[in-house]
Amino acid sequence: DIAPAQEHNFSISGGGKTASYFLSTNYLDQSGIFTYADEKYNRFTVNGKLDVKLTENLKLQWSSRFIDIVNNRPTSMTGLGNLFYHNLGRRNPLSPLVMPTGEYSGESMIQALQNGGKHIDKNQTFYNQLQLTYEPLKNWRVYADIGSRIENPRSSKQFKKIWITQPD
Repeated sequence: DIAPAQEHNFSISGGGKTASYFLSTNYLDQSGIFTYADEKYNRFTVNGKLDVKLTENLKLQWSSRFIDIVNNRPTSMTGLGNLFYHNLGRRNPLSPLVMPTGEYSGESMIQALQNGGKHIDKNQTFYNQLQLTYEPLKNWRVYADIGSRIENPRSSKQFKKIWITQPD
């Protein structure tokens, strides 16, 4: 009946004449909208930024971001070519949801959603950027930039057999 979601944010910033900082964090937790499927999406993010005036002519800026995502959903929703919605729209709308035996109809795709396995994506990404700005003469600046991105994607898929009873 409901698909709850929650998001929380927290940030702090400050500084003085020669340095300033900013730090923020975010957490997002969402449940899926399908009645017959167990879906979950979580994201945790941390951002940071630091600006420092090292000398009268030299300035340092550093920013960083860490993202951790977990996406848990039925394997049938992420199959070959991700055709779940394509196939769902081509089902016969007059086929029954439940067979006379009490089992779900094979046409309904409910068995695949509930018992066909899980696809879990876990991704972590860490970004860094460092910039030095040197100003030897007024309004003449030389920039040196370096950045990095480290990714740690992990994915697991379970494929389980589904037994469907056809009508006699």
